Amino acid sequence: MVWQPLTPQSFGALLADQDRELEPLLKSKLLPFRCNPSIVPCVRAGRPDRDSMWVVARAGERVLLYDSVEEEFGTGLVDRDGVLRDWGTSGHMLKSSVARFLADQSNEPGEQQAQAADAPGTAGVLEPVPALRSLDGAPGSPHRRALVVLSLTHSPLAFICRLLVPTVTINGKKEHRPWGVHSFELPPGDCDISVSYPGPFSPECGKKAVHFTLRAGESKRILYRAGLVPYLPGDMTVN
Repeated sequence: MVWQPLTPQSFGALLADQDRELEPLLKSKLLPFRCNPSIVPCVRAGRPDRDSMWVVARAGERVLLYDSVEEEFGTGLVDRDGVLRDWGTSGHMLKSSVARFLADQSNEPGEQQAQAADAPGTAGVLEPVPALRSLDGAPGSPHRRALVVLSLTHSPLAFICRLLVPTVTINGKKEHRPWGVHSFELPPGDCDISVSYPGPFSPECGKKAVHFTLRAGESKRILYRAGLVPYLPGDMTVN
């Protein structure tokens, strides 16, 4: 049988069936890390693969995944460039991989709270986050920083977008991030964020930018959606 990529609808149905098999306690423990299912690029047998790997939960760089080639759930680590290179599968049932995913979190003391903040999806920090210090030099609370959750989406009819990697620019710093959900810890103050993606006519197709102010400890959710026409700006909202 020739492998075919899963559609969001078919994977959603598969995941719903597996969710029903989860014990209530396991489901509640997983909830803080759940994200909207999205495809993450991976390297399989030394070759790039942009269609087969689905992420259903995330804690920092660690992900709970479904490998549609092997038709198995598993866990893995996403590199800073947004590519999955290190993963393993645990079988056809979601619950076995959920148990392993949660066990991995419990084996990393002190990281659960920060990882839960990354739960909406494909997460990451734009720059290394130093230990915050108060005026007297004592370590400060990490909640004095602000959290921005950025969702990168496109029209389901814009098939070409699946092959492209968006560029996210935050306060002048550019990073390439795959379609999906990412979170960034940022210092309070004015913030400029723009999103674009490369195309045949421009390196910044669908470019859209927003400006807003972050307060210490605040969380903001931003949704970017690329349209069907590449040379028109995408939609971008801040909540």
